[in-house]
Amino acid sequence: MSPNPPSDEQVVRVRRLEIVDAEGRVRAVVGDLAPAEADAPDFGLALLDAHGARRAWVSLGPHGPVVGLDHSGNSVAEMGVTDAGGDALGTGAYLVLSDATGGLAIGWWVEEDGSVTIRTAPRR
Repeated sequence: MSPNPPSDEQVVRVRRLEIVDAEGRVRAVVGDLAPAEADAPDFGLALLDAHGARRAWVSLGPHGPVVGLDHSGNSVAEMGVTDAGGDALGTGAYLVLSDATGGLAIGWWVEEDGSVTIRTAPRR
């Protein structure tokens, strides 16, 4: 694909799209979701609350695709696939549920050999 494809009235090309509510607050973002200081892009769709906090997202970052839900600034539910390469600790599908502080409650990881690893938080 050439860097400047021919113009097409049915195609809109932007690097980032922000959708705002009636008060002008950004409530959805499509594009690079990574913070400015990040080493790699994290492309996807994020839904933000009225305070601008990212509450739900679907993204394709440097380690693979992720679907996540946030509670008070902490990822409390995350499902994804970790791709091979880079500094990934393992590869394969995973599902992690955390408490409101972001601490692991339970997580499932599908290992390369097809086995499943389950980790739970210690009882308090």
